Amino acid sequence: MIALRRILATALVLHGAIHMIGFAVNWELTETDGFPYSTEVIAGIDVGTSGIRIIGGLSVVATPAFVIAVGGVIRKKPWALTWTLGAAMFSSLLCLLQIDTAWRGLAIDLILVLSVVMWWSL
Repeated sequence: MIALRRILATALVLHGAIHMIGFAVNWELTETDGFPYSTEVIAGIDVGTSGIRIIGGLSVVATPAFVIAVGGVIRKKPWALTWTLGAAMFSSLLCLLQIDTAWRGLAIDLILVLSVVMWWSL
């Protein structure tokens, strides 16, 4: 059971850290092949430089949200399930906004939610 918690905790930290890519790209601090800079969000809506930077800034919030979730998951705190689901929902919203490039993140959010719910019920 402890090994499962550690694997889940590692996955949560990594997914949170990957949100920093969204920040860095949306703030034009770096370029990546899999996540090119664009001011367009879902359905081709152009939010402009300021809008995409707001989304990038929100991506920074996802990182500590997942790290806090890890603290609760490791210790199986009563609030951990709710916090993790909230972090994953927030992350999913960010991924949906940039679904053309962030679809993998949406899939990972779903896997993380299912994993946490299944683990919690053990």
